Amino acid sequence: MKNFDSHILRANQISIVGLIGLAFLLQAPAIVYFVAAVMLFGTFEPRLALFKLFYSSLIRPVFKIPAKLELDDPRPHNFAQGLGGIFMLASSLAFLFGAGIFGWILAAMVAALALLNLTTGICVGCFLYFQWKMLPHRFKPTST
Repeated sequence: MKNFDSHILRANQISIVGLIGLAFLLQAPAIVYFVAAVMLFGTFEPRLALFKLFYSSLIRPVFKIPAKLELDDPRPHNFAQGLGGIFMLASSLAFLFGAGIFGWILAAMVAALALLNLTTGICVGCFLYFQWKMLPHRFKPTST
């Protein structure tokens, strides 16, 4: 557990939803490729999390938005972003291989889940992270 600015997570979600929506409106898979890259690279190297960096380096200082520090574990959120990035990569590959409808469906799923998290605080990727972490405990033999 550590303190982090929850506004950064919100800015990341807004960026993902907004850019996927823009990509669909413009029918521009290149934007999907960009979002996939930002999500995946940001998952493994925080210095490459461009949406988060854009908010913390430019938006927050320019508009003087105070940090909203919350005590939380960043690992579930990072896992959720990585999972979303994998789906965006699959979406990108679908576009590259001529399966555009499937590509838009996958991208829409990521946008819908990011929007769900943004509007309700329900993080499906975080839930999956906790389920994954519990797997070893579920298969332990019980003593009678």
